[in-house]
Amino acid sequence: MTHHIRPATANDVAQCLAISNASAIDGHANFAIEPEMIDAWLEAFGSDTPRFPWFVSTHGTSVCGFARATPWRSRCGYQHAAEVSVYIDPLWQGQGLARALYDKLLPATQRVGLHCIVAAIALPNPSSIALHESFGFTKAAVFHEIGRKFDQWWDVGYWELIVRDGASGSG
Repeated sequence: MTHHIRPATANDVAQCLAISNASAIDGHANFAIEPEMIDAWLEAFGSDTPRFPWFVSTHGTSVCGFARATPWRSRCGYQHAAEVSVYIDPLWQGQGLARALYDKLLPATQRVGLHCIVAAIALPNPSSIALHESFGFTKAAVFHEIGRKFDQWWDVGYWELIVRDGASGSG
């Protein structure tokens, strides 16, 4: 089956949110406890892009997965850092879509002037670790029992990747 990877549009946000919400309800990779609302996602999409790119994988008119960069922290000193994440609809997992999405997202983070990107990975998650490390991310930290979901404590690891040799702009 042919998939198309392209920059996300506002029309894709609802389908991206549905994939994220399914992950929140059914798994520990997303620490949301209840489904998130579309208004917050549309606001984030409108304010984040194009500075923080989003990409979708589509099959026909359906979004099968997405990858996005979001601000790492709100303070100005972090303006060249972002957090990246990738989510694939369970029906499409195991087909290389996460890798294809990162193949587009990671170079885009460099083009928009980001310097360091981080990925938070709820542990254990060997497939996410392998994906990130295959792109050159290195383990930076583990916060033990920082998240609680499904009546269980979860560790979260942070992997980092420097995507630019120098920061652009002032700040």
